[in-house]
Amino acid sequence: MVSLAAGVILAARVRAFGPPARGVTFDGVALALLGEAAAGGPLRLIATEPMPRDPDPAYPSTAAPAAHDEAIFLEVAGGWPRRGPYHVTGERYCGYRILTVKGDATGRTVAAVLLGVRDATGCVPNVDFSWPVRSHPRQVLRFLVTGAGQLAPAAREALRRAEPDAARRPTVHIGP
Repeated sequence: MVSLAAGVILAARVRAFGPPARGVTFDGVALALLGEAAAGGPLRLIATEPMPRDPDPAYPSTAAPAAHDEAIFLEVAGGWPRRGPYHVTGERYCGYRILTVKGDATGRTVAAVLLGVRDATGCVPNVDFSWPVRSHPRQVLRFLVTGAGQLAPAAREALRRAEPDAARRPTVHIGP
């Protein structure tokens, strides 16, 4: 019984590196934010976990982003098995541009959104991930046991499988 459960978990982890199978839809705010960012130069997204919102922020949610910060935050809520396309919503919060999406495997969800952004804007986006301080073998073991971590490699591999043309493939950056 234990080996069957371990096999199912391992199969789910391997599937996380597969190409995204569904399309992406964007709400009107998300499209406006993407269009604004694409007009300003290279399209840069920062993948992050969803953050709680203060119902009364110190800055108005319609404030323009600072000129030095042209990135769009991509909040991904994992663990949401869905059928049909991923739906991306956009918002301005305290001057930041934020896209939010729910998906089943976070790496594949990020890959699908990046490909959708490329198709919607005509610009090949870049995405930044932070790299945890843990050692790589510990990260792999953590991913195999819990399914957490390894998001950047999973997104990169999903993109590689989904888009064979490197010039059209979104770029994944990993930093501290």
